[in-house]
Amino acid sequence: MRLASMLAGATLAFTVTFTLASTAAAQEAPPPEGFPGGYDPEPSKGTGMIIGGAILTGIGGLNLLTAPLCTVDDLIPDADVQRGCVIGSLVVGGVGLAVGLPLLIVGVGQRSDYRDWEARHPYAGWLKDIRVDASPGGASLGWSTSF
Repeated sequence: MRLASMLAGATLAFTVTFTLASTAAAQEAPPPEGFPGGYDPEPSKGTGMIIGGAILTGIGGLNLLTAPLCTVDDLIPDADVQRGCVIGSLVVGGVGLAVGLPLLIVGVGQRSDYRDWEARHPYAGWLKDIRVDASPGGASLGWSTSF
């Protein structure tokens, strides 16, 4: 049992060392040949961050705007429930804004970087959506797009 533990530990150490070494070598690798000006990979469009940030910012802002409704006596007659409602609205609204706004800002920055990249590579926008699929009877050409 002890030998098996030692072998497992040695294998894990070798795997971690090999992974770290190959990761470091991959980061130091020169760009592929044939690209004028070097390799310029496609950046993220930022769509996920923009959507998530907009949703969280909207929810947070709506909670902050509707927090005064918690103090209306006709809606909620009990003072303790009113206080809990106001605190809950402020917490949810504050957290929504604190998380949503940075997501939105970073997503818009990523979208700007993507548009700059797309301007530097005028054909890459539609060329990357074309694909060739091999099948047993031949091949097919396809095109797909997303937003």
